Amino acid sequence: MRANNGDTTKTSRKEVRFGTVRRMIGHIRAHDPAIFAYAATNALTTGIEPLLSVFALQIIIGQMTGAQAVIGKVLITIAAYIGLSALLRIISIKANTLSWSRFAYLRMEIVREMFNKLLTMDYANYENASFFNERQSSFEAVSNNNNGIEGIWHRFFDLSGKVVSIILLAVVISLFNPLIVLVLVLSVAVSVFVLQKVSVFRHDMRADISQAYRRVSRLYETSSDFSYGKDIRLFDLRGRISDLFRREIAFYKDVVTRIVNKEFSLSLYSALASVFAELIMYGLLVYGIINGRLTIADFSMYLVAVSLFNAKLREAATDIGFVRDQILYVEDMYEFLDTNLITENSDKPFSADAPVRIEFENVSFKYPGTDRYVLRNLNLTIEPSEKLALVGVNGSGKTTLVKLLCGLYRPTEGRILINGTDYLDMKLSDLQNLIAMVSQDVQPLAFSVAENVAASEIVDRERVEDCLRQVGLWDKVESLPRGMDTTVLKVLDENGVVFSGGENQKLMIARALYKPGTQMMIMDEPTASLDALAEEKIYREMNEIMQGKTSIFISHRIASTRFCDRIVLLDGGNIAQSGTHEELMAEGGLYREMFETQAKYYREGNGVAV
Repeated sequence: MRANNGDTTKTSRKEVRFGTVRRMIGHIRAHDPAIFAYAATNALTTGIEPLLSVFALQIIIGQMTGAQAVIGKVLITIAAYIGLSALLRIISIKANTLSWSRFAYLRMEIVREMFNKLLTMDYANYENASFFNERQSSFEAVSNNNNGIEGIWHRFFDLSGKVVSIILLAVVISLFNPLIVLVLVLSVAVSVFVLQKVSVFRHDMRADISQAYRRVSRLYETSSDFSYGKDIRLFDLRGRISDLFRREIAFYKDVVTRIVNKEFSLSLYSALASVFAELIMYGLLVYGIINGRLTIADFSMYLVAVSLFNAKLREAATDIGFVRDQILYVEDMYEFLDTNLITENSDKPFSADAPVRIEFENVSFKYPGTDRYVLRNLNLTIEPSEKLALVGVNGSGKTTLVKLLCGLYRPTEGRILINGTDYLDMKLSDLQNLIAMVSQDVQPLAFSVAENVAASEIVDRERVEDCLRQVGLWDKVESLPRGMDTTVLKVLDENGVVFSGGENQKLMIARALYKPGTQMMIMDEPTASLDALAEEKIYREMNEIMQGKTSIFISHRIASTRFCDRIVLLDGGNIAQSGTHEELMAEGGLYREMFETQAKYYREGNGVAV
């Protein structure tokens, strides 16, 4: 099996940029074309307003400096200008207001699409630290209203009005001297070039920035999380954390300094071009009034027109620079959305209405990006309805074996058969529908108790109650103000319930029991937060509950799994011993050594480890 990592065809940066812009505009056209009407309205109103101020100034000064100045006419002109300007601004503000919420909605739709991608991509990516470092810029493209894709939409929206102003003002200024327009445009072109270079450099540094920011943020979260407060104080870790802060902040400062220095060195060219352009601009205007070509009113009009033209050009250049900067992250976002992060699976349906037989045939596995095998040439058969216990020291491959069985990872070598069928030849969803699993790291969601157990909004309340009773959590749930409708956690509901670690594990076991169509139960140390007596009780109850189902129990407490039909001891990624508890104790070896070591810390009573 292989994962399709997307089209690797090389294209030029320019082609990618234009393709991305077309895609962004197409997104608006497909989902909310009314935004184009608001943009056109904004372009006309904000584009005309600067020209209005230029001509209003010429008329007012002309009226005031004329041979027969009439104050009444001046006041009427001023009032008309203010009124018309206010009307244009009101229309523009209304168009902006209507567009903002629509842009935000479109961005959130992309966020939903990206989250859906995260929820459906191969599980292996979750355990690959470099994956999120490489993809961080993709999520920055939708992180807020002012940057990324929504920031570009807003800039395009505003840029349309500036372009109209620039065109109209350029026409007016050219009536006096088109050289001014040319010089200012060249000056701004230099600024755009500089901004582009800075943007590319900053984007090339994104991995370092992401890594530095992630580390500093993680340290901040650790130091401000009350769950770490006790250990920090009891073990005097403050100095260690402070030293880490200093080191990571220094690294972050170094990365930012390199970007700032690059920006500063390039900005000198932009500053020199601006000074040169303004010298020519003001020189030509002064020369015009000296040789009598311009009146005071004309000089004032052109001076304001040139100033506005220069300002609008630089605002437009800043917007273009922003777009060129942020579009790099938008391209990363689209690349993430377009990349197939799901390993190709068979579409052949598979179902089982009876306990399944599982076979590992010469299965080897190593995690992506590593050379060390976690499992090597492992052969194991689990018969239908068999209760199998997996034991072994940490790192022996127990959890990895379970992840392979669940299809979260695929074997590097070898095959896994379900009822004689290679599980790569069946739909992944069909495979996982057969399995109910409870892991050591349980994370309830901020839904109601009933929804957590049913893993759905459609809840069979009698079945939920029965499952909660089986795991011994019903009395606690029944005592809550809203019973099984009580929200878990306080993330969405301040009146939510926060269960203890052991109660959370019981809740997740109830969820596994509730899952319909299950033919295989996997318990991956789900009782790690419980004491030995409670674990032994839960496991024996699970043994009764799971009669008729193929079951796998993983526990670091060997005595808790003695009830299983067979115990398999993993060591170094392969099977070291296999048999019943009595057989393995008689055989000696690592199993007996581990059992006797644990027995030193537990008191035997009626065959139960306590």
